[in-house]
Amino acid sequence: MKMKTCALFLLFLCFGGSASAHNNYFLPGDSFFSVSITRDVIKKWMENSKPEFEFEYSRFDGEFIACGNIGYSNLKVHGIDSNFKSALSEAYWSYSINEPPLYRLEDEKTKKQSQVNGVVALIYNADFDGPFGLKFNEDWQTQGAGRYCGLFEAAKPVIFDWQLGSKFPPLKLDSAPEPLEHIQPGGYDVFRTMEKVLTTEAKNIKIVLVGFVKQDGYAVTQKCPNLQRIFDEEENTEYVTVDLKGFTTISLVQNEGWKENRIDTPVPAESSNIPKVVAEISEPDSAVESKK
Repeated sequence: MKMKTCALFLLFLCFGGSASAHNNYFLPGDSFFSVSITRDVIKKWMENSKPEFEFEYSRFDGEFIACGNIGYSNLKVHGIDSNFKSALSEAYWSYSINEPPLYRLEDEKTKKQSQVNGVVALIYNADFDGPFGLKFNEDWQTQGAGRYCGLFEAAKPVIFDWQLGSKFPPLKLDSAPEPLEHIQPGGYDVFRTMEKVLTTEAKNIKIVLVGFVKQDGYAVTQKCPNLQRIFDEEENTEYVTVDLKGFTTISLVQNEGWKENRIDTPVPAESSNIPKVVAEISEPDSAVESKK
């Protein structure tokens, strides 16, 4: 009975007892940094000649609050070598080969378009071995100013997140930010997204491709439905982990369980899924939705 009461109290705090209204970006205690990898992003990644790359945070909690944002929105990864660069490129194209890009017309006058179904990528510590999509942030109430902003709608993953929060350390950064630095002195009246760019080393992380973005509410909110399928271990579910030396596709095959297919980089040209002409990969080549 005590556990049930605690669980219900947690759900009240997560979904009905917020102390304030705002969006959460990356918080110091979170186990992952989430990114939407569109064709524009992967093109920049492939064309980048420096041993570092800056990712921009994307939220997949399915919410949008107009009152403000708190947390960190940028992560720069150092120590990127040709193998790691190739691994993410190959993994992206292999994973998204059967998911044509879909674009939304943002501006009738300029014809500016944006991709709405990017690949959802979660950046974790290299040794992370827990369920994906859970923040495992023990201090979410204080760091999140009372808002949980989780990636799951179901109660079970949220309770699981709460129960195992202490077992998984936060994402390893070169310099850990102060736990409450992103909250203005004097309380929660003013929220801010920190201008500071967080940094980490490529050798300390892995990038997990867990699904595709689903946009709702006229492209205002974003979710990743496949995370729930991975958590529930539904048959034919698939995700990909990327590290310094290559990538691994993990699939749940009917009557066989989880199967892994490891590909080390560099991949021979005849086996590569990467387009031969990089300049063409960000060109809209599928249906365009008008922005309403």
